Parts: sequence; C-alpha cells; structure tokens
Amino acid sequence: MKRAIVKRFIVVLIVAMAISSIVISMSYYRLASHRVMEDMKPVLLLLDATIDWESSDLEKQIVEISKQMNDDYRITLIDQDGSVLADSETGNPETMENHKNRKEVKEAFQDGFGTKVRNSSTIKGSMMYAAYCSPTQHKVIRISIHHDVITDLMKMMVPSIVISLLLALSVAGVLTNKFADSVTKPILEISHKLEGIYDEKIDFNFPHYQYDELNIIARTTTDMSKSVQDYIRKLEKEKTIRQEFFSNASHELKTPLTAIRGYAELLQSGMASDTNMQKEFLGRIHSEVEEMTSLINDILMISRLETKELMPNKEMLSVKLVAEEVQKTLKPLADENNVSLEIHCCDDFVYMDRSHLQGILSNLMGNAVKYNRPGGFVQTDITMDSTSLSIRVEDSGIGIAKEDQKRIFERFYRVDKGRSKRVAGTGLGLSIVKHVTEFYGGCVSVESQSGVGSTFLVQLPAASLVQK
Repeated sequence: MKRAIVKRFIVVLIVAMAISSIVISMSYYRLASHRVMEDMKPVLLLLDATIDWESSDLEKQIVEISKQMNDDYRITLIDQDGSVLADSETGNPETMENHKNRKEVKEAFQDGFGTKVRNSSTIKGSMMYAAYCSPTQHKVIRISIHHDVITDLMKMMVPSIVISLLLALSVAGVLTNKFADSVTKPILEISHKLEGIYDEKIDFNFPHYQYDELNIIARTTTDMSKSVQDYIRKLEKEKTIRQEFFSNASHELKTPLTAIRGYAELLQSGMASDTNMQKEFLGRIHSEVEEMTSLINDILMISRLETKELMPNKEMLSVKLVAEEVQKTLKPLADENNVSLEIHCCDDFVYMDRSHLQGILSNLMGNAVKYNRPGGFVQTDITMDSTSLSIRVEDSGIGIAKEDQKRIFERFYRVDKGRSKRVAGTGLGLSIVKHVTEFYGGCVSVESQSGVGSTFLVQLPAASLVQK
C-alpha cells in the first residue's frame, strides 16, 4: 500500500509539474515575444530618423544600416500603395509581392504601428514583424527578426526546468514517503491487531493518530473488536449451556426411563403376580411417564418461546383468580412442608395466555415452598399500574449464593444438587419464568442471601397485556 501511495503521488506530481512547465513556457514565450516586439519600436523610430528618404538609392542605405546592426534585423521599406521600395535581404524589391494587405502593414498605416508573427514566403521561415508608418513620409518601415531568437531563449530554460523538476521530485519523494508512513503505519497496526481478534489478551486500544479519519477507523475497530469478542464469549457460553442442557436433559429423561424399564421387566418376568402389586407397578410407570411428559412439554415451551414460534392462546384473565388457583394447587405442598402461603393481589385483568401467567406464578411460588424451611413463609404481592404488572414473590427459604444467582435461570441449573434430587420437578421452572417474561417484553430479577431467603420480581409491560 505504501509503495502504491508513493508511486501514484509521484505520477500525479510529474503530471502536475509537466502541465505547470508547459503553462510557464507558454507564458514565457508570450512575454518574450511581446518584449521583443516592444524592443523593435525604438529601432523603427531610430531608422525613421536615420534613413535619407530623398536618396535615390534606398536599397543601399538599408543594406548598410542592416550590416551595422550585425544583420540582426531584415529591413523593408513599403510605399503607400503597398509596393516594396527596398529590402535589405532580397536586393531586388521589384520581384516581391505587394505588401498592402499584410497585417502589420495595414496596422501601421492605420495606427502608426503594427506587429505580426508568421512564416515568410521569401525567407522560408517563421519571422516576427514590426512595422512603423513614418509621419513625415507616409511610408512604412518594417523590420523583422527570426523567430528562432525566442526558440533559443526557450531552449536556455530547459536545463533550469529539468533541474527544478528533479529537485521537486526528490523533495516530494521524501515528503511522500513520510506521508505514506503516517497513513500506512496506523493501518498496519490496526490490521495486525485485527488478525488476533479471537485472542482476548490483545489490547485493542490505539494511540491518537495524526489524521481524524484514522482515529475514526481505530475507534470503530476497537468497538467492533469488543463486539466480536463479546459475541464469541456469548457463543462459547451458549455452547457450554447447550452441552449442559443435553447432558442434563439426557440425565432427567434417563432416570424415569430406567424406572419404567425396571417395572416393565418385573411385570414381564411374572415376579409381580399379585394384582395389587401389578397395579402399583403400573401406577409408578404412569407416574414416570407423566414426569417425562411434563419435562418434554417444558423443554418444547422454552424452545418455542426462544424462537417466537409459540402462538399463545390469549384471553382476558383475572390476575386474582389465576393467583388463587395456583395458591390452591400449592396449598397441600405448603401444608406438608409447614410453610405459610399468602397472596396479596390486585383486581386487574390482563390479556395473556393462561398457561403463561400460571407458569410464572406456579414456578416462583412452587420453588419458594420447595426450598423453604419448616415454619417458613411465602408471600406473593401482585400489583398493576399504568406501566407494568409486577409479581413479587418473597420467601424465608435457604437462599441462593451470590455466585449462583447469575445462572439460576439457565435450563436444568441446580444450586443445591443434593437437595434438588430430593425435590420433585423438572429443573426448568425458573428458565420458563425467564422466557415467558421476555416473551412479553418484561424482565425478571432476584435478590437473595444464603440462609435468609430470596425475593423474585417479575415486571411485565402493561402495553403487552392489553388486547389490541
């Protein structure tokens, strides 16, 4: 890239200097031509004063005068009718054509002075002409000089132009190299760091560069790299969660399947010949099947909530009635664990899928009962205002350690694995709460202290609970 910048810059510079040289040369040519023409005016005035117009041999006079001027000028005398009276070079003016229509001659008769640059048919070369009309004789004195004078002057300028061009190219080469370094070095730094974007140890903070555009690229690269690294960490986390999910799901399904297989083998072997025993085994098989069905349904619900494929069956629901139904369902479990179960609920209606509202309440309240202590309490407060529906479930249970609070909403994650095995459930309750809450655009949070208890708070936007 650096070589390309230097190369293109030098090419542009050469083109620019070539154009400048041409423009300067043309300007100098015009200036030199004008200067020569101006210098010819006093020569014409001097000739007018020097020539003896009464002499019978004008030809001889102007030849002598031309020699005295080192033959720098060709002198021509022209009468009023345009005929040539004398010429310092031809020696035979009678053979020369009429000059009345020559531009410089016409201007001289009209304005007193005229000029022209053209090819001479007599000399066969480019000439510069200047003509002057004698005010006393009413005849034109014309002098001419070879255009090569200007060409020679231009040739003298060529070495200076070449030397200037080479010096300019040398200086431009050095400056261009420094400029290219100031542009390419930061880009190389950024590109080298981008090559290691997957390495979290690389620091993507860049120094302040000379050009604002490069600083914008650097800041954008820093932001982009952080986003990419965050995304990679997210993918790694999701990969870990997915692996844990398959492992836990396999374990959760394997347990009831093993039980079913054991009871089925006992029934098949004939060892359970007693009718009551057979009924008991079939009941246990049915119970394990129900547990597996519940687990699969929970997994499917979470999956559909994540992919937005779930088409909820929404209806106007009384929050209080649904809460009381959940309380009634959990009452036997609460009594069994000697836990008080209280609800303080508003009288508002919401437009939701019944299973969603029941899922939030039953999982939060159910966990609060299951992971409580004898003589403990579970208090549920449900309120609604113009902005949101708030469900707050507080318990006096075993609490959740700080390091576990970030993961409790993951599928199958267990805080106390020993206790969890003794507590009935699929291990997906809080994950369902999280996904249902997010489905309605809400959020769920937890505050907990080990050995003291936990408080879960679900907030659903009121706008998502209105029939549209």
